[in-house]
Amino acid sequence: DLPEKLPRGPAIEALDSLGILDGTPCGAGRFCPADPIDRWVMAVWLVRAVDGEDEPPEPVGRFADVPVEAWWSGYVERMAEMGITSGCGSAPPRFCPHGHVTRAAMATFLTRAFDLPPAREAGFGDTDRSVHASDIDSVVAAGLVAACS
Repeated sequence: DLPEKLPRGPAIEALDSLGILDGTPCGAGRFCPADPIDRWVMAVWLVRAVDGEDEPPEPVGRFADVPVEAWWSGYVERMAEMGITSGCGSAPPRFCPHGHVTRAAMATFLTRAFDLPPAREAGFGDTDRSVHASDIDSVVAAGLVAACS
């Protein structure tokens, strides 16, 4: 379901061949590039990519809204252990597994996951008030993302 001339097509196919996308929504042989990504799906993909392991630790129930019986809950736990996430809220701690990942939040996850250094401002007119602004600058400087328009 990837358009033939999709610039990121080869990267997506490489992630699939490494098994990073296995078991997550959309189905075998599909990527669903126009669909939003749930936070739990992003946790599975990011932990597999960064940690290189497919067997996350047993979940301990760190987040009140992550069911320990869910097959993906260990990935969320590992993401927190690695310091990539602290969740989406506290009292009680929450991860918001079915919330969608924004581009801004993903910049923060990537900055933490790959320990990216601070960077000069990228000059975007729509990020100056975002808590993610410095992380957006870092992922742009690292070449991980580009502007959306």
